[in-house]
Amino acid sequence: MIDIMSVSASISVQLERRNNEKISVIQLINTFISNNWRLQDDGKISYLPLGDDDDFDWQYNEISVEELMNIVNKKEICREIIGLLMLWDTTDVGVQLLIHSELELSFSISVNRKTIDNGNITDVNWYLEKIITLLKKNNYIIESFSFEEYC
Repeated sequence: MIDIMSVSASISVQLERRNNEKISVIQLINTFISNNWRLQDDGKISYLPLGDDDDFDWQYNEISVEELMNIVNKKEICREIIGLLMLWDTTDVGVQLLIHSELELSFSISVNRKTIDNGNITDVNWYLEKIITLLKKNNYIIESFSFEEYC
């Protein structure tokens, strides 16, 4: 399993609907996957299970992406928070993504956090490029986003 750091840093993103169209959560996740984010770590995926009831009882299991997408689809139907651990490209740097609805995303910058200033400050520009720029390049409308860090 990947080491999760003690500094609390996060990016919150509020998306906007285009012409009142629903945004597909699976399509959103696939956008990240097709743009160098990955879900698997040593053949396992970390996710929030169906019926989690906001307990945040993260699972780390050897399941396929297809099985995960089935869980995501069921969680979306049940209006549950969808949680995934995503890693950047071939690195061990990642985020815990919480999808509260198809319009509200939270990225916890907690997995081998990229830093500057000898590890004291999150390299927020790196994350903005990998998240906000990626969303904009893929035609998502960003209503707002914010970055927070607590030491």
